[in-house]
Amino acid sequence: MEPSVIITPDTPEKYRPMAAEIVPPLLALLRERSALEEEIYQRYCTLKEAFLLAGGSSTTTPTKPPGTLTTIYRGGSLPVQFAFDADYTPEEWDFIRRHNCKILHEITLRRVAFKEAPRRMIEYSGTILGEVFDEGQWWWAVLSKNRRGEWVFSTFYSDLPSVAEGL
Repeated sequence: MEPSVIITPDTPEKYRPMAAEIVPPLLALLRERSALEEEIYQRYCTLKEAFLLAGGSSTTTPTKPPGTLTTIYRGGSLPVQFAFDADYTPEEWDFIRRHNCKILHEITLRRVAFKEAPRRMIEYSGTILGEVFDEGQWWWAVLSKNRRGEWVFSTFYSDLPSVAEGL
């Protein structure tokens, strides 16, 4: 990297030594930031390319890397934020494309009454479905509100084609 020469014609003579001391580290910091932004952009492009190769839509982009599941619990009636896995089987991708389902990468809910976080979620014909673990296996379940206004999973299905038949 070549040294930068900064010409400070508008800087009064008494402040030029201070400018000469401050400006080079500031430039170095800006160059590092630019390099980090370029790295972030390259990683984003790689992630988006992988997402599209996996069958994702070009109009939506993943907000989290595929395969992550995070649950952020804030307690009480405050929101609970979930981020979901985006790893679907070829059969599930086919179902999602055929039925114009929307893949949910994250969701924030208030007043949840379920203990286990869903692994994946999609929106199918206006109905939110979550993949939850219950009784030793994964089920697709309808997300709905109970009488107390809490979010719960109801109506469990063994796979996505069963959802299409049941709804």
